[in-house]
Amino acid sequence: MTGYFPVDQQVYWVRKRPICHSGQSLIVPAAFTHPNQSIAGAAIEWGQTVNAQISGQLNGFCVISYLRPSIVHSNQMNPTKMKQMAKVGNSLFQQDLLVENGHALPIAHAAALNLWRALVIFPDRFEVVENDVNMRRDDFQAALLKIGAQQAIYLDMGTWSEGAYFSPQNRVVKIGKMRQNTHRQTNWLVFH
Repeated sequence: MTGYFPVDQQVYWVRKRPICHSGQSLIVPAAFTHPNQSIAGAAIEWGQTVNAQISGQLNGFCVISYLRPSIVHSNQMNPTKMKQMAKVGNSLFQQDLLVENGHALPIAHAAALNLWRALVIFPDRFEVVENDVNMRRDDFQAALLKIGAQQAIYLDMGTWSEGAYFSPQNRVVKIGKMRQNTHRQTNWLVFH
């Protein structure tokens, strides 16, 4: 597995395609994108509601408040809470929750997936972790638990997997193995 550690530990969620540069240490796709180019699940960007409909098929939320991420189970979110978060300018999106309170959670629709990337919260930091070789979901989750993950939420991969980081050698390095649909991606996490 490879971990990407954002130096300043700040993040935001955007719908405009970012350009990786020296002020942004890492950019990765975030929520799923439907074929019609809409974002799957509920979403708020900087206090503006993008989609108010909470999906019953996605069991987690990534909430960004004061440029810090947190990960919560979807049963902790409701329309009233979403309105409160929008009112104070937070961002959030729905995705598959992989680890909650140090325990792996099942994901019914993920049987065919073998490339994984997750936003992972540790007791003292957060980072993005992805597998280097194909593996099953339960093996990826076991590996996350082995390195101490407390919370982890999936980040869009498959043919949408293109991300990038700015290297210490002052160049942009692309990450992600399959990029056929990258041009159709609608949202990203940007780390500083």
